[in-house]
Amino acid sequence: MQSIKDDPKYSTVIEDCRNTDERCSEWAIGSGCEDNPAYMKLHCSPACQSCDFVLDKMTECAFNPNGKDAIEVGGMDGLFERIIQVAHDSNWQPTVLSRPPKSGACEEDITKDAIDGPWVLTLENFVTDEEITTLLDWGSKLGYERSQAGDEVVEARTSSHATAHC
Repeated sequence: MQSIKDDPKYSTVIEDCRNTDERCSEWAIGSGCEDNPAYMKLHCSPACQSCDFVLDKMTECAFNPNGKDAIEVGGMDGLFERIIQVAHDSNWQPTVLSRPPKSGACEEDITKDAIDGPWVLTLENFVTDEEITTLLDWGSKLGYERSQAGDEVVEARTSSHATAHC
Protein backbone atom coordinates (compact mmCIF):
# COMPACT_ATOMS: atom_id res chain seq x y z
CA MET A 1 0.00 0.00 0.00
CA GLN A 2 2.87 2.36 0.67
CA SER A 3 4.10 2.14 -2.92
CA ILE A 4 0.57 2.83 -4.18
CA LYS A 5 0.11 5.68 -1.73
CA ASP A 6 3.27 7.33 -3.10
CA ASP A 7 2.40 6.69 -6.78
CA PRO A 8 0.61 9.72 -8.33
CA LYS A 9 -1.13 7.36 -10.77
CA TYR A 10 -3.33 6.15 -7.88
CA SER A 11 -4.04 9.59 -6.37
CA THR A 12 -7.62 9.64 -7.72
CA VAL A 13 -8.54 6.25 -6.22
CA ILE A 14 -6.49 6.09 -3.03
CA GLU A 15 -9.65 6.62 -0.94
CA ASP A 16 -11.45 3.88 -2.87
CA CYS A 17 -8.60 1.39 -2.67
CA ARG A 18 -9.36 0.10 0.82
CA ASN A 19 -10.75 -2.89 2.63
CA THR A 20 -14.45 -2.18 3.12
CA ASP A 21 -14.93 -5.08 5.54
CA GLU A 22 -12.81 -5.88 8.57
CA ARG A 23 -12.64 -9.53 7.45
CA CYS A 24 -11.07 -8.77 4.03
CA SER A 25 -7.61 -10.00 5.05
CA GLU A 26 -9.10 -13.17 6.49
CA TRP A 27 -11.07 -13.82 3.30
CA ALA A 28 -8.04 -13.11 1.11
CA ILE A 29 -5.96 -15.83 2.75
CA GLY A 30 -5.47 -18.69 0.32
CA SER A 31 -7.59 -18.29 -2.79
CA GLY A 32 -10.27 -15.87 -1.51
CA CYS A 33 -9.40 -13.19 -4.04
CA GLU A 34 -9.62 -15.66 -6.93
CA ASP A 35 -12.73 -17.42 -5.61
CA ASN A 36 -14.83 -14.24 -5.57
CA PRO A 37 -12.94 -11.73 -7.72
CA ALA A 38 -15.88 -9.43 -8.56
CA TYR A 39 -16.31 -8.56 -4.89
CA MET A 40 -12.86 -9.07 -3.44
CA LYS A 41 -10.80 -7.13 -6.00
CA LEU A 42 -13.03 -4.09 -5.57
CA HIS A 43 -13.99 -4.21 -1.88
CA CYS A 44 -10.86 -5.82 -0.46
CA SER A 45 -8.29 -4.34 -2.83
CA PRO A 46 -5.40 -3.90 -0.34
CA ALA A 47 -5.83 -7.47 0.89
CA CYS A 48 -5.94 -8.71 -2.71
CA GLN A 49 -3.28 -6.27 -3.89
CA SER A 50 -5.68 -5.13 -6.61
CA CYS A 51 -5.65 -1.34 -6.45
CA ASP A 52 -4.84 -1.45 -10.17
CA PHE A 53 -8.23 -3.16 -10.64
CA VAL A 54 -9.92 -0.31 -8.72
CA LEU A 55 -8.08 2.25 -10.86
CA ASP A 56 -9.18 0.46 -14.05
CA LYS A 57 -12.82 0.31 -12.88
CA MET A 58 -12.83 3.99 -11.90
CA THR A 59 -11.38 4.88 -15.30
CA GLU A 60 -13.87 2.67 -17.20
CA CYS A 61 -16.83 3.94 -15.22
CA ALA A 62 -15.82 7.58 -14.96
CA PHE A 63 -18.51 10.21 -15.40
CA ASN A 64 -18.48 11.68 -18.89
CA PRO A 65 -19.24 15.41 -18.55
CA ASN A 66 -20.16 15.51 -22.26
CA GLY A 67 -22.44 12.47 -22.04
CA LYS A 68 -26.16 12.71 -22.67
CA ASP A 69 -28.77 11.44 -20.23
CA ALA A 70 -30.50 8.31 -21.46
CA ILE A 71 -33.80 9.70 -20.19
CA GLU A 72 -34.48 13.41 -19.73
CA VAL A 73 -35.73 14.78 -16.41
CA GLY A 74 -39.27 13.50 -15.94
CA GLY A 75 -38.76 10.96 -18.71
CA MET A 76 -39.28 7.93 -16.49
CA ASP A 77 -42.89 8.97 -15.96
CA GLY A 78 -43.39 9.17 -19.73
CA LEU A 79 -41.71 5.79 -20.19
CA PHE A 80 -43.98 4.12 -17.64
CA GLU A 81 -47.06 5.90 -19.00
CA ARG A 82 -46.23 4.44 -22.44
CA ILE A 83 -45.68 0.98 -20.95
CA ILE A 84 -49.10 1.20 -19.27
CA GLN A 85 -50.78 2.33 -22.50
CA VAL A 86 -49.19 -0.47 -24.56
CA ALA A 87 -50.05 -2.99 -21.83
CA HIS A 88 -53.66 -1.76 -21.73
CA ASP A 89 -53.96 -1.88 -25.55
CA SER A 90 -52.41 -5.38 -25.59
CA ASN A 91 -54.77 -6.71 -22.89
CA TRP A 92 -51.91 -7.43 -20.49
CA GLN A 93 -54.09 -6.18 -17.62
CA PRO A 94 -51.68 -3.65 -16.13
CA THR A 95 -52.05 -2.85 -12.44
CA VAL A 96 -50.14 0.13 -11.09
CA LEU A 97 -49.31 -0.55 -7.45
CA SER A 98 -47.36 2.66 -6.86
CA ARG A 99 -46.09 5.64 -8.83
CA PRO A 100 -44.50 9.00 -8.13
CA PRO A 101 -47.06 11.64 -7.11
CA LYS A 102 -49.09 12.92 -10.05
CA SER A 103 -51.19 16.06 -10.14
CA GLY A 104 -54.45 16.29 -12.05
CA ALA A 105 -55.23 12.59 -12.50
CA CYS A 106 -58.06 11.96 -14.94
CA GLU A 107 -61.12 9.87 -14.09
CA GLU A 108 -60.11 7.16 -16.59
CA ASP A 109 -56.51 7.13 -15.36
CA ILE A 110 -55.72 3.56 -14.23
CA THR A 111 -52.95 4.90 -11.99
CA LYS A 112 -55.30 7.06 -9.88
CA ASP A 113 -55.60 4.45 -7.10
CA ALA A 114 -51.87 3.78 -6.92
CA ILE A 115 -50.04 4.80 -3.77
CA ASP A 116 -47.27 7.38 -3.90
CA GLY A 117 -43.86 5.78 -4.33
CA PRO A 118 -41.57 4.47 -7.05
CA TRP A 119 -43.07 3.01 -10.20
CA VAL A 120 -44.28 -0.54 -9.48
CA LEU A 121 -46.66 -2.27 -11.86
CA THR A 122 -47.74 -5.77 -12.77
CA LEU A 123 -48.79 -7.22 -16.13
CA GLU A 124 -51.09 -10.24 -15.83
CA ASN A 125 -51.19 -11.56 -19.40
CA PHE A 126 -47.75 -10.56 -20.63
CA VAL A 127 -46.80 -14.16 -21.50
CA THR A 128 -49.34 -16.60 -22.95
CA ASP A 129 -49.85 -20.13 -21.61
CA GLU A 130 -48.30 -21.45 -24.83
CA GLU A 131 -45.20 -19.25 -24.34
CA ILE A 132 -44.89 -20.42 -20.73
CA THR A 133 -45.06 -24.06 -21.84
CA THR A 134 -42.42 -23.42 -24.51
CA LEU A 135 -40.08 -21.73 -22.00
CA LEU A 136 -40.53 -24.58 -19.50
CA ASP A 137 -39.86 -27.16 -22.24
CA TRP A 138 -36.66 -25.38 -23.29
CA GLY A 139 -35.56 -25.17 -19.69
CA SER A 140 -36.19 -28.84 -19.05
CA LYS A 141 -34.22 -29.78 -22.18
CA LEU A 142 -31.33 -27.35 -21.66
CA GLY A 143 -31.28 -27.52 -17.86
CA TYR A 144 -31.61 -24.86 -15.24
CA GLU A 145 -28.82 -23.15 -13.30
CA ARG A 146 -28.95 -21.46 -9.95
CA SER A 147 -29.10 -17.67 -9.98
CA GLN A 148 -25.90 -15.93 -9.03
CA ALA A 149 -25.21 -12.62 -7.37
CA GLY A 150 -22.03 -11.55 -9.09
CA ASP A 151 -19.88 -14.66 -9.31
CA GLU A 152 -21.47 -16.67 -6.53
CA VAL A 153 -24.66 -18.48 -5.62
CA VAL A 154 -26.54 -16.69 -2.84
CA GLU A 155 -29.17 -18.68 -0.93
CA ALA A 156 -31.58 -15.70 -0.93
CA ARG A 157 -31.64 -15.83 -4.75
CA THR A 158 -32.86 -19.29 -5.62
CA SER A 159 -35.02 -18.68 -8.73
CA SER A 160 -37.62 -20.87 -7.05
CA HIS A 161 -40.30 -18.22 -7.37
CA ALA A 162 -39.90 -18.33 -11.17
CA THR A 163 -41.73 -21.67 -11.20
CA ALA A 164 -44.03 -21.14 -8.22
CA HIS A 165 -47.15 -20.59 -10.36
CA CYS A 166 -46.48 -23.27 -12.97
